[in-house]
Amino acid sequence: MMAMGKVAGAELLSDYAISLSRLASGMSRSYFSARCGLKPYPWQKTVLDSKAKFKIILGARQSGKSTIVSVPPAYKSKRKRKALSLVIAPTRAQANEDMIKIKDLISADPDHPSLKRNSAFEIEFYNGSRIIVVTATDKAARGYSAPDIIILDEASRIPDTVYASAVLPMQTASPDDFELIVISTPYGKDGFFYDIWNGSEVFRKFEVSAPWHVDERYPTTLFK
Repeated sequence: MMAMGKVAGAELLSDYAISLSRLASGMSRSYFSARCGLKPYPWQKTVLDSKAKFKIILGARQSGKSTIVSVPPAYKSKRKRKALSLVIAPTRAQANEDMIKIKDLISADPDHPSLKRNSAFEIEFYNGSRIIVVTATDKAARGYSAPDIIILDEASRIPDTVYASAVLPMQTASPDDFELIVISTPYGKDGFFYDIWNGSEVFRKFEVSAPWHVDERYPTTLFK
């Protein structure tokens, strides 16, 4: 698990300066992932390094979707001061699993900004950045202003009311580099995930069908 309570002061500033220097030199999210021990599959690299603000991923089970959930918040919290990354999951168990994977990734980064606060569903760093994971209820998903990243994990299981009353309003005050990532396995033919996948021209679409998109011996086919 993640070590806590690093020495504050000069050490923290030095760590953060090193991190900024490496990021400024062009470290992509896929490179950051590999540097932390998660070598991305071709489809993951394409998604992670895509400049699209709105992404939707239709993924098979066990295809590596958790990498897409964990890398962007970890990278953003390192790259930007006072960044807010919000992950919304359909169940408490899924939310807990998402946070564990985010923490594991951060603990593998030798010069990530040090932790100021570490709880089960929220972590805060000394650079002011936060990563929060919540369950998909109207009440839980509300109350966060101007997030830099919103990730909807297993979005096909998230109620439409959460998307309409919590996720959409949060985008109105979002920063210029805001990113919304909607990711899920298939589940029925209704709901906002189904509608976005089949009708939206705003989202860049990625389809991942194991084993062809997961095994590096096979070519990666992506919707553009």
